[in-house]
Amino acid sequence: MPISRHNQNILASPGHSASISVTSEHPDASRARVALLGNVTIFENLETVPDVDVMRSCYVAKHPDARRWVPGPREPHVAYWARFDPHTVYYVGGFGSEHFIGYIPLNIYQKSGFSDAASAGTKQILMG
Repeated sequence: MPISRHNQNILASPGHSASISVTSEHPDASRARVALLGNVTIFENLETVPDVDVMRSCYVAKHPDARRWVPGPREPHVAYWARFDPHTVYYVGGFGSEHFIGYIPLNIYQKSGFSDAASAGTKQILMG
């Protein structure tokens, strides 16, 4: 739904460029964070959306209050499905002299996952 400034900027960009920052719930300079840079593929035609039933189910499970705005023939506003396709990953592990700061190859980032660090009560990003 092209209401937010973020969505309007993506739609106005010739390549539908976007960036997403992923950080902790309480960000500060000592905590790890990542910036994903990429392009957004917009599916205006519902018949061309890959796995639309899976996407719809996932979206409604995460956002049950938004079920009326799911793209389809009966939504009250202009709505469409979109997919973010990252091409660049920039990681900031914390302070530069103590933590890694720099680009991470996309294929390594895509293979990463989370591990519960029981002793610290936090999540750690596993690369590799």
